[in-house]
Amino acid sequence: FGITMPTVNVFFSSALTVFCLIASSRWMKK
Repeated sequence: FGITMPTVNVFFSSALTVFCLIASSRWMKK
């Protein structure tokens, strides 16, 4: 778990950031 958990945390945070960027860009397009 020592190596897996930080990786999952970083992946989740980066995925959330990308999702926010896509959502905001889509919202600005409308």
